Amino acid sequence: MKYLVMAGMICMATGTAFAMSHGGKGHHGHMQHQQVQSTFATQSQDGMTFANFSVRARIGMAPNSAAYGQISIADGNDTLIAARTSVAETVELHEHIHDKGVMRMREVKGGLPITSEQPLEMRPGGLHIMLLGLKGPLVSGTEIELSLEFASGKTVALMVPVVSITKMHH
Repeated sequence: MKYLVMAGMICMATGTAFAMSHGGKGHHGHMQHQQVQSTFATQSQDGMTFANFSVRARIGMAPNSAAYGQISIADGNDTLIAARTSVAETVELHEHIHDKGVMRMREVKGGLPITSEQPLEMRPGGLHIMLLGLKGPLVSGTEIELSLEFASGKTVALMVPVVSITKMHH
């Protein structure tokens, strides 16, 4: 019996690895994570440019992750006021602050401003989009949809690659 359980576990692991390496289709044709390149192609929409976006792969059973990237605006200003994704229960705009010698994260109320002189740069240890209450795995080499909402009324949907934490720091 013990050998049957181990054989079943090996088959499941092999099947998952096979599905992930062959376009994400499982045995019954159900879509799993979509394989993608690990870099984000710069995109421009409505006078804004989106560059270097990525989402940190889930580490073990960690309940949260974060998204990073740069947004520049050709002329004028706007404010990133919200973000949404189907992979997390809640999405918040966050910042890191030093509080009495301790690095802390907190939600930013009122959004993240963007001007033509000062692009928005979200990166580890700074401003970022926090994905709280992950609904499943975030596997490096896949991508998620991330919708960004701006004070101007613009909404932009991006397909963002999931990358390992080691790739983020290189």
